[in-house]
Amino acid sequence: MRAAALIALCVVVLPGAGHAATDTALLPRNLSPWGMFVGADIVVRAVMVG
Repeated sequence: MRAAALIALCVVVLPGAGHAATDTALLPRNLSPWGMFVGADIVVRAVMVG
């Protein structure tokens, strides 16, 4: 009974812990202007260069 209560408590208290880790994993790492240029599509690069 004690183990079931502990598991239920963890499920109730920690539902957002895994969700927050997923959100940060989806963010791009290099947000410098050069990093965004290198990661952009060829059409976007052409518009940026002019």
